Amino acid sequence: MRDIASEVFHPLPVQTSDFQLAAYLTQRHPLKAYDAVQLAVALRYARILAAFRLHLIFVSGDAALLAAAQAEGLPTDNPFDHPALEDTSDPSGSPA
Repeated sequence: MRDIASEVFHPLPVQTSDFQLAAYLTQRHPLKAYDAVQLAVALRYARILAAFRLHLIFVSGDAALLAAAQAEGLPTDNPFDHPALEDTSDPSGSPA
């Protein structure tokens, strides 16, 4: 909530059509309801951005959600595939 308040992140509005698409996505993929809503909104914004020749990359650490996004045609990235240096060092500071 602090990141939203400081405008690091900007919440996106959800439309009725997003919920309809999310329901459909739960039938196509093994998704939880909130994950399906997230994907539905991302698909809508990907279409909007494509009109401006911009691309959306769907970022998640959830394998099922990433697989569904890929199946729906979105490029994806998993932040766990890019560990920070401090995450790969032992407590003494030496690389693991």
